[in-house]
Amino acid sequence: MQKNLIEARGLTKVYKVGGGEEVHALRGADLTVPEGEFAAIIGASGSGKSTLLHMLGFMDRPSGGELLFESRRVDRLSDTAMTRIRSTQIGFVFQTFNLIPSLNAWENVALPTRFVRGISAREQRERALELLEMVGLADRANHRPGELSGGQRQRVAIARSLINRPRLLLADEPTGNLDSTTGTQIVELLVRLNQAGQTIVLVTHNPEIAALAKAVYRMKDGLLRRVTEGEFTAAD
Repeated sequence: MQKNLIEARGLTKVYKVGGGEEVHALRGADLTVPEGEFAAIIGASGSGKSTLLHMLGFMDRPSGGELLFESRRVDRLSDTAMTRIRSTQIGFVFQTFNLIPSLNAWENVALPTRFVRGISAREQRERALELLEMVGLADRANHRPGELSGGQRQRVAIARSLINRPRLLLADEPTGNLDSTTGTQIVELLVRLNQAGQTIVLVTHNPEIAALAKAVYRMKDGLLRRVTEGEFTAAD
């Protein structure tokens, strides 16, 4: 029986802005992601999809509702406990790559292992080189980000997100800074990772990219619902 890896139950998020005004970014989001799933969340800018992703990755706490990881309630854990889960169980891919300019490709990939005990320097390098080979960049291991194309930098970022062997991979607009051809290649890489067993939640505004996922959800005005293939349109 397929187990649920992460579950959001009625998540809400309220931000207070200038003058005490409240902004409701999430208005009761429900999402269940089984192990091995590839789920895409589509929606316009400001719809709440990135806010939800931050909740799923323990980068922020919900204002209300429940968040479960492997059937365990986690939204009430201490910051230390949430950080421990985030650093060992969750990988992140961002639109802006977030690579360290002074480090070469394999050093960027290996960086998250420095915050996990029990991984030797030799193993850090070996893992990084294996992942770079997997994403097709074995010959660029010693190149710095400034010497790589946008697509290559995003592949390095994906390899980095996998270095600690996370259960869940979260990708926030990973093709946003890439041309359409390169973006498609990045999504195809994510599809292959999912086919190998990696659980993925992808946020995008592009319906064509979302259509490659197994399950698609549309976020609008802080509300989330699952959509069918026939509902994919550019408009939200």
